[in-house]
Amino acid sequence: KKQQTREWKATYFYLKARFFVQIGQLESGIKTANLGLKLYGKREKGRAKYYNLIGSIVAYKQDYNSAISNYQKALELLENSNDELQAAYIKNNIANTFFSLTDYPNAYSYAKEAYLETKALNDTVYMPSIAGVLAVSEIKLGYYEAAFEHAQEC
Repeated sequence: KKQQTREWKATYFYLKARFFVQIGQLESGIKTANLGLKLYGKREKGRAKYYNLIGSIVAYKQDYNSAISNYQKALELLENSNDELQAAYIKNNIANTFFSLTDYPNAYSYAKEAYLETKALNDTVYMPSIAGVLAVSEIKLGYYEAAFEHAQEC
């Protein structure tokens, strides 16, 4: 009976899309997330969470190029709205996706940015995990001293 405002619908579509993912109905998750995207204009920050979710779904399906594309769309929206912390989390998603492609230089680049930003913002929730991704990418590139230092923060 609650009025179905745009924000109500956005929350509904997002949670419904996540539900579909959790029960393994990935295509339904993508379709529902796309309904959420339609609620916002092309430059509105509200689209970022849907691009991130779609990126996660297609990454799970091992469509890594599509995942990176969706994550980058989310990243652009977050950076344009100066949401540095959420942007750092998306950079970590991109780093992990490049890691799946064994593209260690790009994984390192995004992981380092995500690490520096979360550390500067005193994030204690995800920064240790991001430091771990950074450390492993540094090992893959032969940056052993830096890897050891970052591994200590995990």
